[in-house]
Amino acid sequence: MKPYISVIITEYKPRGFLKYAVRSVLNQSLDKNYYEIILVKLHKDKVIDELVEESGGKVLYLTRALIGILSI
Repeated sequence: MKPYISVIITEYKPRGFLKYAVRSVLNQSLDKNYYEIILVKLHKDKVIDELVEESGGKVLYLTRALIGILSI
């Protein structure tokens, strides 16, 4: 089943509250088949990345060059 809702979580500075944001989404009462998690960030973090990927979510990494383009 294709998810109806995409939850996009972005990260600017490493770690911080990112793990709590992901866990907050995963702890919702809505069936996980109805949503997907897309995590957009700069840095790799094994714990957080695995948490998202194990839930069927996607982790996207931005490069510094792309950030410059997006901020125009």
